[in-house]
Amino acid sequence: MSGDCPMQIEGFFNPVTRAVGYLVLDTRTSRCALVDSVLDFDPKSGRTHTTSADKLIARVRELDAHVEWTLELFTPITCRPPRT
Repeated sequence: MSGDCPMQIEGFFNPVTRAVGYLVLDTRTSRCALVDSVLDFDPKSGRTHTTSADKLIARVRELDAHVEWTLELFTPITCRPPRT
């Protein structure tokens, strides 16, 4: 078996939700999965923003990858905002 791994995995940390989304890329085919991508949430206003998702999309474009799957594995209840 070869030691070459065709998979590239990158994490994207969201400091507000403390969740980590992942880009999992097959470098041989340029196909990828997005795992647990999150929207930014402002609890004071109740509004969402796409800053974190935009960073993930920018990285997909930078890699010239093609999203084949979007997987959501966590539930929002497991994420708690930092205490202030």
